[in-house]
Amino acid sequence: MKKGPTLSISEALQERRISALGSSEDVGRAVQGIERLLRERHFAPGDRLVESDLAKALDLGRGPIREALRILAGDGVVELSANRGARIRIIDKTTLMEIMQVITSLFCLGADLLAARRPSERAIHALQAITQEIKSAAKRGDAHVLNLRFIEYHQIVFHFSGNKYLSQMFQRLHIAHYQGHVELALEGRVLKEIAQAYDAITAALEAGDATTAKAILCKQMAQIIAYMESSSEPIDRAVDSLVQKMTSESALIKLSLGTVRPAQRRRPKKRVRATSAAS
Repeated sequence: MKKGPTLSISEALQERRISALGSSEDVGRAVQGIERLLRERHFAPGDRLVESDLAKALDLGRGPIREALRILAGDGVVELSANRGARIRIIDKTTLMEIMQVITSLFCLGADLLAARRPSERAIHALQAITQEIKSAAKRGDAHVLNLRFIEYHQIVFHFSGNKYLSQMFQRLHIAHYQGHVELALEGRVLKEIAQAYDAITAALEAGDATTAKAILCKQMAQIIAYMESSSEPIDRAVDSLVQKMTSESALIKLSLGTVRPAQRRRPKKRVRATSAAS
């Protein structure tokens, strides 16, 4: 059974990710599983990641989960503490802007390489398909899906650029984790403007015009960075809002997955200790 080009590219990138880890297949599955939970917002920034809960949710042993958390900590997504365990890192405004600068630089190189190779029919088809998905998400006003499609767009460019390290570097940035902060830091109007720009970027890449494609993307990224730099308050409020929103939305999901223990389960232990002390 044949799958669409976007799905095939995503699968190929996942295989490269596992290979690049240089670890066992179970560790690769653990990394991908945790990344998926983050991408689907099952956890909020600052949430604690419990090894036993993740092992149960992903049907893996605690060893691979522990190694995966170390890998993600090295990538800056998870914070490890000797006393508190692992937590999802909370991203600040400066980090967001620096990440976006790196994304822009990677895309510019990818666009140059893709244009030099003359985009194949498969590459053009993949770009057109993801562009339509970007436009559809923008039309629906679905900022979360829109950001995920932005990420897939860049993955497609890197995949067809012929430089496998671009894809690996992009994956190491864990953009989906950062984009969750960005989408609430920006107004919906800004995201829709970016969506429209990707239509023009695709047309330029189809024509082998990397210069125009880069100019359009750089302009959009510059606007986002300028928006962030103009005032720190909207960004800070957006991050706080993200934590509150994701905490409330993801609580039921995590309970259904068995990846969090309700607070009620801990109360009987406190009463038992109090009773023992009294006796």
